[in-house]
Amino acid sequence: MKRGDVVIAAARGQFTGKPRPYVVVQGDWTLELAATVTLCPITTDLFGIGRVRVPVAAAPGTGLQADSEVEIDRITTLRRSNVAQVVGALPDTVMRRINRSLKNWLDL
Repeated sequence: MKRGDVVIAAARGQFTGKPRPYVVVQGDWTLELAATVTLCPITTDLFGIGRVRVPVAAAPGTGLQADSEVEIDRITTLRRSNVAQVVGALPDTVMRRINRSLKNWLDL
């Protein structure tokens, strides 16, 4: 697993109760050290909310079956054991947009 990978993970919480896709946003160098992984959920509910949602087209290699949005405003950290599998990876162009959105959301 590495930064930019699309994974299927199970999380129980206010916003989800079923396995769903997430993108790994945690730095690669920390992934081997931690028992947790920081992710942003991916949804097919398209709202186009500017800086807090990053659009992702369903394309070969992403593991996504439909056009989606990365929910920057719902960044979360899960146990690695909750991550079932890597199903794809997002292109560098999308990850650059995610980087900018994370910086805006976290005021970095």
